[in-house]
Amino acid sequence: MLGDNIKYFREIKGFNKKELAELIGVTPAYLSLIENNERKNPAIDTIQKIADILNVSVDDLLKDRLNEEITKNSDEKTHIDTIAAHLEGKNITPKKLKLIEQYIEALFEDDDE
Repeated sequence: MLGDNIKYFREIKGFNKKELAELIGVTPAYLSLIENNERKNPAIDTIQKIADILNVSVDDLLKDRLNEEITKNSDEKTHIDTIAAHLEGKNITPKKLKLIEQYIEALFEDDDE
């Protein structure tokens, strides 16, 4: 969790392990232990240094991003279920189904870029 988040934000910010380790005053091997969740309880001042350098909050580093993603996906599924409920009992011909698929693809084609 903590290690996964540190690695996630480190990569987004464009740091390699060696660079970040030097900036926070630890060895790259120690940072690897943290990122691989093998070092469970690094000192809070180390976590604070990492947060400061990566320009994120300590909360961001400690958050369980997986649970947030699951919640987000669950909310999206609810929207899909709502759309499906509107279509229930309707006469959906293959032609209409194809039009619906094309519309959905068109809606999200900007997201792929």
